[in-house]
Amino acid sequence: MGAHRLFPKLGWLAIFYLLSGIFRGSHKEVFNGDIGTVQKIDVEESQLQIQFDDRLVEYEFNELDEISQAYATSIHKSQGSEYPVVVIPLAMQHYLLLERNLLYTGVMRGKQLVVIVAQPKALAMAVRTQRSQKRLTNFVARLGRGATPGVLEGMF
Repeated sequence: MGAHRLFPKLGWLAIFYLLSGIFRGSHKEVFNGDIGTVQKIDVEESQLQIQFDDRLVEYEFNELDEISQAYATSIHKSQGSEYPVVVIPLAMQHYLLLERNLLYTGVMRGKQLVVIVAQPKALAMAVRTQRSQKRLTNFVARLGRGATPGVLEGMF
């Protein structure tokens, strides 16, 4: 099912193959966790071009074992970027990462739609936990705008 069928009000979403560099040496200056998009596939030359931030990197087909498809990125890695749709999973297994500022950063990456898939206890912990510096934001109001009535009650 295409993205335009899942999110019809957003229109067509361009789907790119996201690749994460696997560190096997720094000969291409691509390191574990780097995310890029395929720009060109040249079958005749047996080459692939991937845009990593501000640089275009060429891979020969026989080097493709150095990269792998990425289906997601971390909130940390996405800082400074925006995406049409953001899905944020919150689970108690990752309780050390359940912090308000990290949740805020994730929510703010979404331009048109943010979906939070959470265990209620994990969402409550993320909203309540403030280990870092206090920010002056409109976060609680923005978070509550699209929530199902009653879901956020008693969390703040």
